[in-house]
Amino acid sequence: MSELGRRHGRRATTVAAVLAAVVWSLAAAMSVNGQDAAATDDTCGHPPVPVNAKLVRQGAKATFVCDEGYRLFGTESITCSPNGAWTGDLPFCGTNVAVHKPTNQSTTARGGNSGNANDGDSTTVHDGRRCTETLKEPSPWWSVDLLQPYPVRAVSITTRGCCVNWSKHSTDFRQDLNEILIPNLEK
Repeated sequence: MSELGRRHGRRATTVAAVLAAVVWSLAAAMSVNGQDAAATDDTCGHPPVPVNAKLVRQGAKATFVCDEGYRLFGTESITCSPNGAWTGDLPFCGTNVAVHKPTNQSTTARGGNSGNANDGDSTTVHDGRRCTETLKEPSPWWSVDLLQPYPVRAVSITTRGCCVNWSKHSTDFRQDLNEILIPNLEK
């Protein structure tokens, strides 16, 4: 028995047991599901939340879900790093400003009218009523008039499931009459 134990009897044992329990509790708190405590506490504070989105937070991970009628662009989550900063690019929730707006195209084939491209039906099955289709021609085009200016951050195109040979590499996206190419087309 140590000198402390002989002088204070049972009290020294109780203090040692309490200290052991505190050390165990601290060790358990430092590892939650194998992650450092810095990654699960509030060192990063409340994460930024995109407009028109809801936050779902689990420890160090903040996941975003867009409100009804909006679509997520970018990665759905960011992470709290041990240094106290949120890492990852904040996504954004956008809405389709082109849906049901006036359209036009260079030619029409097999019932693939220009309005089929922005009627809100996102199916990839073309039965003559659901997709837009032009004749085979040197420079086919399709256009939509948004009727007013909008800040466009993303352009999304869904192609027919049957046509794997359609190449996005040959597609130009232009805005206004200046024919400015919209950069960063995902391939």
